[in-house]
Amino acid sequence: MVPDNELLKDHLSNLGWRLLMTDTRLIVPFGTEGQCLNTSLDVIHSFSIPEIGIKDDAVPGRIKSVNFKATKPGLFQGPSAEMMK
Repeated sequence: MVPDNELLKDHLSNLGWRLLMTDTRLIVPFGTEGQCLNTSLDVIHSFSIPEIGIKDDAVPGRIKSVNFKATKPGLFQGPSAEMMK
């Protein structure tokens, strides 16, 4: 991963970078089970948290679910696993 201070503004616009952060958090207590419901309004997106074994595609017009168990404590990112431009 490239550190923020090494990314130049013109490189970001040429490469089509997108912001991967969200406005909200998903908090799951350690050792509990959870379920994510995924859908999309436009194209196929992919939601993943590899550290706890979650990866699922969000498909337009469908609601998909993925069940998981929080087996590791920590703060994890959930970036898209699909290459988009």
